[in-house]
Amino acid sequence: MSEFDRKRKQLVEKEKDKWIEKQGKLPWEYMRFDTWDGANDLPMDEFDLGWRNSVNITHPAEYIFSTKLNDNSNPGVSATPLKWLKHQKKGKKPYWTTGFLGLDTDDKTENMKKHIGEQWKYYNVPIEYRLNKQGFRCDTDFDEVDWRNSYVITGCSHTFGIGQYMNETMGEILSKKLNAPVINLSVGGTGNDTIMHNFVHLCRKYGKPKGIFVLWTYPYRFTKNIGYQREGYDAQGQYFDSVWHRRDLLPGQCTPKNYRDNIGPNKMWEHLQVHEHDFLPNPEMYYRRTLAQETIHAIMGDERVYELRADNPAWMWTEDVKPVSPYVLSECVPDAYKDIVLGCIESNDKKWIDYSNPDGTLSKEQLYIVNRVKCRDIVSYTDENGPQGGHWGEVINKLYIKQWLELHAERN
Repeated sequence: MSEFDRKRKQLVEKEKDKWIEKQGKLPWEYMRFDTWDGANDLPMDEFDLGWRNSVNITHPAEYIFSTKLNDNSNPGVSATPLKWLKHQKKGKKPYWTTGFLGLDTDDKTENMKKHIGEQWKYYNVPIEYRLNKQGFRCDTDFDEVDWRNSYVITGCSHTFGIGQYMNETMGEILSKKLNAPVINLSVGGTGNDTIMHNFVHLCRKYGKPKGIFVLWTYPYRFTKNIGYQREGYDAQGQYFDSVWHRRDLLPGQCTPKNYRDNIGPNKMWEHLQVHEHDFLPNPEMYYRRTLAQETIHAIMGDERVYELRADNPAWMWTEDVKPVSPYVLSECVPDAYKDIVLGCIESNDKKWIDYSNPDGTLSKEQLYIVNRVKCRDIVSYTDENGPQGGHWGEVINKLYIKQWLELHAERN
């Protein structure tokens, strides 16, 4: 346990009965900072980063996850669409599972099953998203990780593994190749500021890992902090980790006109104010990425940071020290599949249906695309135009892993 973590625990235990008179109220109604006018008069130790994870965007993860074993009822946030099932083995920390997450939804899966049938790799075998107590896609509770002998992988949904089986995620494959734990610190739909946020908190809380694999995400993404709830126990004695409530903004999906849609009535939403300039290319985007990059290098040293870029879903960059063009998908597939990639994926020059077998069934080229190039969260599919959108599958994953392993081998 780090000195930082020890002091935090002492502070929390000292104030364990602080809110006991608030019985019957929702925890965020009294634990969340209500006003910031006097915040500067508080000790700096009142604040810590906490985790930014996939579930604690507007409420603490502890109030999103179910609290009873084998019960996926939501304990307090009825508007949350996902149902998390709690699991706990004797003597082990709990974890939670769900079958769909983010852009990987049940309606998309049913649509693909209807069009592809049992030849689709996801037809019979469901995906399980397992999140630990800290809210990350990791089979191990962070309190039980041997961080000095473990690597970290971090990024956005590409490294989180949206639409992918756990054993096909980048971190799991790297772990097998390196014969060492690789802890997934990725959060889908977030930017480079979140990559830095979580890694700094990790090092402060647990110390430095053995190394870090970073897939820098799109520089235009950013997060707006709108509230803070400090670590502690609520009136019923349930523990909550510190959390900065936030809105993750993805210019393109988010615009100056819609970014405040579907916000809550809480006072904290007053702080969600963004200028239209923030949705256009601007220096702040690249400052955020540079700050995140230099922070991680300063903590770990250059030799233990293995970094690649994913600035566009259609291609990947090698490390910037190599003055080459990015890899495009058609360069990464066997010759037998280049034509369909060039015609249907990297352009619309050809029709998907033209690659079907004479009897109308999917050809081996089409099955290669839906089973290996794409993962499960394909946004839309028609028999004429084929799969549209969604995350990349094992073909691109293996290319990233190959590049990371080369970087690792050069330095070890």
